[in-house]
Amino acid sequence: MTVTRVVSRKTDIKSKPHPSAELIQDVETEPGSYREARQSKHAVISDKAMPAEFEGLLRAGTFALAVKAPMGCNVIDARWVYKWKADETGKIVKAKARLVAKAFKQKRGVH
Repeated sequence: MTVTRVVSRKTDIKSKPHPSAELIQDVETEPGSYREARQSKHAVISDKAMPAEFEGLLRAGTFALAVKAPMGCNVIDARWVYKWKADETGKIVKAKARLVAKAFKQKRGVH
């Protein structure tokens, strides 16, 4: 019995990088905090998104502003979360901002 080894292709060939790999490297990452959003080159765009989101929350009655929390009231922290919106060329043209409650600090049954 004869055993024949078949080589399908060379193993030392380097593949070319995908054309979109360069685009991925050029995309600016979304800010992870308010400070990063303010220091970003797109700060003007994110500055427009925050008031729009905040006014929408107030209009919807999601929460009300309180100068001081009432005695015995647990206050849940919140943070801003941002998403960049880009056009077809990858240029950032809009920012979406959401005010998110840190609900992991909330205790079940406690108001």
